[in-house]
Amino acid sequence: MAAPRDGCKHVLRLRGAQIDLRDSTKEGRDRLRWTWKGEATSSEEIGDPVTGADDYELCLFDGAGDLRFAGGAPAGGLCGRKPCWKSRGRDALRYNDAQGDPDGITRLDVSPGDDEKASLVARAGGNRLVMPALDSLAAPLLVELRNPRACWQSRFPAEGILRRGERRLQAIAIPPAQESR
Repeated sequence: MAAPRDGCKHVLRLRGAQIDLRDSTKEGRDRLRWTWKGEATSSEEIGDPVTGADDYELCLFDGAGDLRFAGGAPAGGLCGRKPCWKSRGRDALRYNDAQGDPDGITRLDVSPGDDEKASLVARAGGNRLVMPALDSLAAPLLVELRNPRACWQSRFPAEGILRRGERRLQAIAIPPAQESR
C-alpha cells in the first residue's frame, strides 16, 4: 500500500492549495478537484510523461495515514485517438482523458516555475472515480501528486476545512510553517 513520501514540495502560503470533493447521488457524477501553487519546480522534476518516461499518481491520505484514493495518469499512451499527454509550451504539460482510465483522473496540468509560480491542477470524475465516504475522512488530509522524479504535497488540517458533509468536502491547505500544532 502506498504511503506519503518524504521530501515533497509544499505550498508556501495560505490557500496555496485547495481541494473540492463532491460525492453525487447520481451515477458517474462524483468529482475531485485539487489545485496547488508552491515551491519552485524545475522542468526536470516535471519529467517526461509525453514520451512514456514518467507516470503520475495522485493520492489522498486521511489523518490516520490511510490511503483513501489513488488515481493514475500513465505516461505516454492514447486517450481515445489522441495522445493523453501534450506539451502546453514553456515546459507545461497536460494530461487529458475524458474516460478517466484507469482510476478516474480526467485532467492533470503540471507547470514548472519559481516559488508560487509552479502550479498543478488535478481533476477526476466519472464512473471510474471511486469516491471515499467524505464524512469519514479524518483530518488532517494529505494530497500528494508524485512521479518518479519528485512529489508535491498539501496538508488540509481541521482548521482548513471550509465545508464538510456527506456529499461535499472543501478545504484549503495551510503551509507547514503556519499550521497550529
